[in-house]
Amino acid sequence: MALATGRAEHQQLSTEITGLKARRTNIAQQQVNLRQKLIDALGLDEAALPFAGELIRVREGEERWEGAIERLLHNFALSLLVLEEHYPQVADWVERTDLKGRLVYFRVRPATATPPVEPDPDSLVHKLAIKPDSPHYEWLEKEIFRRFDVVCCEDQKQFRRQSKALTLGGQIKMPGNATKRTTATGWMTAAAMCWAGATPPKSRLWRNRRRGLEERLAVIGEQLAKLQQQQQRAKNRLD
Repeated sequence: MALATGRAEHQQLSTEITGLKARRTNIAQQQVNLRQKLIDALGLDEAALPFAGELIRVREGEERWEGAIERLLHNFALSLLVLEEHYPQVADWVERTDLKGRLVYFRVRPATATPPVEPDPDSLVHKLAIKPDSPHYEWLEKEIFRRFDVVCCEDQKQFRRQSKALTLGGQIKMPGNATKRTTATGWMTAAAMCWAGATPPKSRLWRNRRRGLEERLAVIGEQLAKLQQQQQRAKNRLD
């Protein structure tokens, strides 16, 4: 059972690693496939329907907060952003299609002017960067402020004082708690980072997990071989 389960997990990791090399996004392959069905059906291109997570990343110098931030933003990062001009087509397609999965999408209307509100100096908002050339920039800026203006707390004393807060360990104080998830944010994607000569963090993480699995499977294989030898000896004695 352990060998079969480990092999299945190893195959899944290998598939994701291969897919991450080929595609230009950090979003999970299942969600990418679902988007592909949508854009193929409507005759759109990938750039017209980005995932929110493809347009957001943690700022340089704030990497230690990356894990906690990605847990909090995970579901939002997997949401498709749909411009007003494409929204009727997308809504109609989703209505008549058996998705065999979960798809969340937001209608992105033209931004309206609102009085600027200065977030807390330690707000998560300051630790995120939005892809500057994205047509969704203003909408994302306001939506991130509305949803994720939480104080990033260095200690429990600060955490207890805030009504909406996040710790390095991933504790969240706000309506509804997030759970630990894999990376889903970052426009510096697998293809771009490899082209720049660096190994993508997600690919590196999965490769390390796969290597650990291979070591564990080797140990299980040795144990199975010994048990099979013992079993054969027992059968010979019975004969």
